[in-house]
Amino acid sequence: MFAYTLCFIRRDNHILMLNRAKAPWQGMWNGIGGKIDPGESPDTSMKREIAEEAGLNIEPVLRGCVTWNVDHARYGGMYVYTAELDSDIPYITPKQNDEGILDWKPINWVLDPENLGIVSNIPKFLPALFEEQDMYEHHCVYQGNQLVDYVRKQWAPNLIKG
Repeated sequence: MFAYTLCFIRRDNHILMLNRAKAPWQGMWNGIGGKIDPGESPDTSMKREIAEEAGLNIEPVLRGCVTWNVDHARYGGMYVYTAELDSDIPYITPKQNDEGILDWKPINWVLDPENLGIVSNIPKFLPALFEEQDMYEHHCVYQGNQLVDYVRKQWAPNLIKG
């Protein structure tokens, strides 16, 4: 259904974020993810992206989807996941890869409304991913690069199974 996956990995009160070296969102902090390859399921794609970008073999959990419109055109969406990394597992950052720089960021830093270095829709949907049981479609409306509206509605993940 969607062409992309995105994951937020939490360890204690920190999220592993990627400062993107390439468009889209070049220079912004984002989760880990990417394009679903032909023949891959969203789950398989997400596991691959985590291994490629972070070098981790962990189990992501589907938590919903993020969709968007830009300048009144529908541009698509992505499956959004979370994962937990036990605090006993060493994972030293910052860490450079082909996609950018990985670093642990405090959750309150990621969610701070004054933080202009985070992809603008993340503070809108990130709390629901970790704090709520239900899954949601998080729909974002942009004019250019400016987030102008955000709506969430319950999402039925069985729509992607098959």
